[in-house]
Amino acid sequence: MMNLCLLTAVLAVCCISTIYGVEVDDMEDYDDAWENESMAEFNNQKHHFVHENAPPTEPVKKDSQALLRRAADESEEKYDDSWMNQIIEDSEDESRTSEFQEEANLVNLAERQDTEASGTVENPAINVKYSLGKELEPGDFIEIHATYSSESGWFSANLLDGSGNILIHINPRPNWRKTVMNSKIGGWQSEVRCELPSLKSYENFVMRIVMMDEFYKIYFDGKALSKTFPYRKSISTVNDIIFFGGNNGFKWNKIVLPGTEKAIEYTGLKAFQSKVNGLKQEILTKVAGTNLQEVKSYANSTEGSLTIFQWWLMKKIQDKGEFLQLGDETLDWILSNREALEMFMTSGDVASNKYQEALKIFGDLIHQDPGIKEEPLRLRLAVATALT
Repeated sequence: MMNLCLLTAVLAVCCISTIYGVEVDDMEDYDDAWENESMAEFNNQKHHFVHENAPPTEPVKKDSQALLRRAADESEEKYDDSWMNQIIEDSEDESRTSEFQEEANLVNLAERQDTEASGTVENPAINVKYSLGKELEPGDFIEIHATYSSESGWFSANLLDGSGNILIHINPRPNWRKTVMNSKIGGWQSEVRCELPSLKSYENFVMRIVMMDEFYKIYFDGKALSKTFPYRKSISTVNDIIFFGGNNGFKWNKIVLPGTEKAIEYTGLKAFQSKVNGLKQEILTKVAGTNLQEVKSYANSTEGSLTIFQWWLMKKIQDKGEFLQLGDETLDWILSNREALEMFMTSGDVASNKYQEALKIFGDLIHQDPGIKEEPLRLRLAVATALT
């Protein structure tokens, strides 16, 4: 069994290319017809602006709908009220949440504030553009501290360029149980939808926007959303951040602006990718120009099998857009111990290829009970626990 696994891994090294990034899929067309209508109305107004994502400020009452139907009957005109049915459904769905706080200005009219040299903004207000103070580049990150309320309506964090384009719109929607990400560059574009982060009412949370090489990666309390968002315009053009929404106990508490420090999510990933590539090149160098018997001999050797298992495990983790924080003592022991690593990789499949989670469980068990390293039976039990 082990020999077959090792040979399969060697063939995989020889046949596939290393994956550096995360594909962004499940792109859905953004239904922005109603938002375009809102913007047209906004362009014709001189005052009192409401965010285009806001739900109806006054739910349509069914009594009003009945009156309209009767009026239509009397005029012998066919009254199409399907649109009102949708509004009623939407407003009823929103009954447990409050409307967006009324916005004094939209993006292109919002007040702009230069930020202080301290690198933080305390108690930021909605509808105000805060300067980031630097040109963004891969590895930079922005942290947003807030207090969540389960009674709040939609809320969003938005990065803007100098023309007021929204380069990324991060919009958790509690009533939808979804997070919607989009950009508005001349008009709303294709959405990326994913899960709503696990937030507890009246507890603080931290949202972190990390600039990767080709996409934004969003974290809530250290856990990444399952989808990333591609750069649709260079991040070097980002100037400001602005917040919309959040009420009924929701509060924006602080912005930590990008500085010279790079995000560990970026630097750790780069180091991890380098390690995966190095292992792949090492295997290719050893088997290049050899016959099948020599490949088998290398795969069965202590050096060869350890290198192959290391690459195999790390490649599976990389393919999910995740990484290992190399340098951890327990993790280093697992990766360098042939018996432990072989047992971990050949004792069964991991559900949904969640190797990073399984490896963390394995490492936690060893950290709690170091004797696992010395006794094969306890080691096997620890592996079985981690994989189930």
